[in-house]
Amino acid sequence: MCYRGNFDFRRGHRGFTLIEIIVALTLLTVVLGGVYEVFRTTTEGIRRVEARADLVQTARILLERFRADLASAYPMMVEVGLESGFVPGGQEEFTTQQITFIAEDDYDPSTEQDLDNLRFTCATNDPRLREEATFDLYEVFYYVDLDEETEEEGLVRRCNYWPGLATETTEEEVIEISPLVRGLNLRFLEEITAEQEEIEWLDTWEDTTRLPAAVEITLVLTPPKAREQSRQEEGIPEFVYTTVVRLPLREPVKLPPLEEPEERGPGGEGLPEASQQPAEAQPSGSGMGATLPPTGERGRM
Repeated sequence: MCYRGNFDFRRGHRGFTLIEIIVALTLLTVVLGGVYEVFRTTTEGIRRVEARADLVQTARILLERFRADLASAYPMMVEVGLESGFVPGGQEEFTTQQITFIAEDDYDPSTEQDLDNLRFTCATNDPRLREEATFDLYEVFYYVDLDEETEEEGLVRRCNYWPGLATETTEEEVIEISPLVRGLNLRFLEEITAEQEEIEWLDTWEDTTRLPAAVEITLVLTPPKAREQSRQEEGIPEFVYTTVVRLPLREPVKLPPLEEPEERGPGGEGLPEASQQPAEAQPSGSGMGATLPPTGERGRM
């Protein structure tokens, strides 16, 4: 039997309208965007924490190296030439002695950073590590180089292994410690006493007879990516790290003058007055009249 009518077979299979699809896609986009933003923020935070940790570790290594050199600073006295003057009989160059501890307080207005430098003598050199003959002492020069035309960048350390004997042709060992350093500030403490209520730091050290009691080192570092962008952009993040180093040996050791040893006889007592007379006055053939050799050759008898 054939049934005829206006029955709609699609009435039970109704689909989504265009407006519903657009609304669903919009909601899905918002949800996925939120998930991506959370993921991106978390990833960026992890990267920043890792970069900051690496920067802190770099600063700790730099400050420790600087501290090790300063803690072993030796107050070495060297002669420094002054202006020549005319004296009776010719021209004479006046000289004086000072300690090899020279600090310079410098400032770069273009970067608004302190660019101090410090030259001093250390007592930590191991001559066995070098082929040429060197001493236990060596001269160190710390400074910050921001010149784009030089090979070194950032914190630089120069070493002179012949302190007090170097000439203009002596080659110094130049080491680039870290290109991340953009500033160096040094302050000096004259005395450390228990009665001090407030510590007064000095920006310069002008005493040429002794070393400071302590040195405050401040380094300004920038992350690697920020260092590459610093030439085109402003407002680059900078991180400051500070440490204080005490200098145990401040002044050269002053030894008392050597006294002439007293001449003594075989028994350890002072020789009689007759023994101090010239050899011609001593009785010949007598053991008591034998003269002692000079002081410098006494050990050869």
